[in-house]
Amino acid sequence: MNNDEILEKMHRLHLILADELKRICEKYNIEYFMIAGTLLGAVRHKGFIPWDDDMDFGMTRDNYERFLECCQTELDNERFFLQTDKNCKYYTFNFSKIRLNGTEVIEEFSSKVSTNQGIYIDIFPLDKVSNNKVKEKIQKKSFWFFRNLLWVKCGYGTPEKRKTIQYKIAKFLGHFFTISFLKKMKYKTITMARNEDAQRVVTSDGAYGLERETLNAKWIKKTREYKFEDRIYPGIADYEEYLPYLYGDYMQLPPEDERNHHERLSVNFGEYS
Repeated sequence: MNNDEILEKMHRLHLILADELKRICEKYNIEYFMIAGTLLGAVRHKGFIPWDDDMDFGMTRDNYERFLECCQTELDNERFFLQTDKNCKYYTFNFSKIRLNGTEVIEEFSSKVSTNQGIYIDIFPLDKVSNNKVKEKIQKKSFWFFRNLLWVKCGYGTPEKRKTIQYKIAKFLGHFFTISFLKKMKYKTITMARNEDAQRVVTSDGAYGLERETLNAKWIKKTREYKFEDRIYPGIADYEEYLPYLYGDYMQLPPEDERNHHERLSVNFGEYS
């Protein structure tokens, strides 16, 4: 099976996962929306970016925590697994994944980590960023520090990253902290502006880093429906401001060598083969 065939099959399974997200959110009136490359795909391709290999959805922190709570009783556990940093010791990310049971996708960054590796979609909480510049700096720098220590302690990283002096220093420092402590501090720091009337929000574990992933809060206050393949999903309504902010000339296809994916090492479709 060539890469195009693998991606086509993965896309079909991603829609199964997205439909489960949609079902739960609509049942419990939880607001969610397409973000990042998934919204770009909806606008530019009316579906998946051809070389993309996941789907990204966002929620406010309050809606995100409601969603996690609802999934405890509502998620179809025979077909799906909701992976969070609370139910999976070595899962370190500040977002959750709905994974498809009976499948496996091994990615280079997490290839050494013992966690559920099913095909997935990502659900990101968008956290408020403090209006106070000093507090904002503390919020982001502290989160970055604890998040990176946690990644290294749990074994994440590419072979190239593992060879760097920064990685080795982080591995040494990680010996002084437990995994549970690092997770608590990561959550505490990124949510420290939760009660503010913040003008900006951040997708803290987004692909482009904390600064670029810091967004105008007004962009996530209004959504609209978009056609996505043969489905309809909500997305950020103000895409004409959001997408240029992240991608520049978003209607222009990038060069082939810049068409990023998650450095997949292998995919097993299991019963969906």
